[in-house]
Amino acid sequence: MAIDDHNLRRQIAWACFEPHLTETQLIGAIDLLENHFKGDSISHIIHYVSAVCAEFGIDDTTRKALYNQFHQMLFDHQRQ
Repeated sequence: MAIDDHNLRRQIAWACFEPHLTETQLIGAIDLLENHFKGDSISHIIHYVSAVCAEFGIDDTTRKALYNQFHQMLFDHQRQ
């Protein structure tokens, strides 16, 4: 994965979680991404979003919407 891909994943994570987390929590979510979730497969995205939601108390309805949002943003960028 290229450096630009790492930056893209961080930007997508920030954009997805920003409405739901404080800045300190967002930084924690990015740290979690960087340290534990390296892949872009749908299973990696699901595990990452689930981990962040569990860590910071985001409800199940929002979690399910965030799966789709994260995946769609990543997919849209890859198509460009």
